[in-house]
Amino acid sequence: MTRYAYFDNELPEGPRPVIGWIDTEAVAYPSLPAAENLVELTDEQWDARLNGRWVIVPGVGNGVLTQADDTPPPTPEPTIDDVLAAKIADGIAITSFGDPEALSCTMALDAVTMEQIGSVARDAASGMGLPAGSPVFVYPDINGQPRVFTEARIIALYRAQRDLLYGLNTQAAIDRHGGTAAWPEQIGTIP
Repeated sequence: MTRYAYFDNELPEGPRPVIGWIDTEAVAYPSLPAAENLVELTDEQWDARLNGRWVIVPGVGNGVLTQADDTPPPTPEPTIDDVLAAKIADGIAITSFGDPEALSCTMALDAVTMEQIGSVARDAASGMGLPAGSPVFVYPDINGQPRVFTEARIIALYRAQRDLLYGLNTQAAIDRHGGTAAWPEQIGTIP
């Protein structure tokens, strides 16, 4: 009678996890998995099977039973694009001097926000006013809380967002070309 480690031989090349243990000495199985999915074990391997995680490494015969290395791979250093994306995701902390309770908040810097706020701010600055002739423009902060902006405040918000994005992208470019990024503070002020 024999003992086996059972694995799936159809998995891609590389270590294949043991998915079961078969002891034909203790159990009379009506049938066994296909022979190519079994690795015969020594008494020592059978006794050690509950200590850790095991894999079958392709090699001699159907493969070799080996204890899996569960050491997680080292976390790769973030790329400059990862750092830039994280900084953009953090947004910009806005301080309002004229209405600090209602407008001091963190605003997003993502492309959609920049397109929408930029369009409204440029229209307001060109004399077209705010959408629908309204005296205010409502836009959510980074947490989804609606904020109410006048023309002057939406223009100032866009300028702060635009200038910060310019600084972030400039520092990322410096880093990409071998320099050391000096990231700007992610803050801005509006009236």
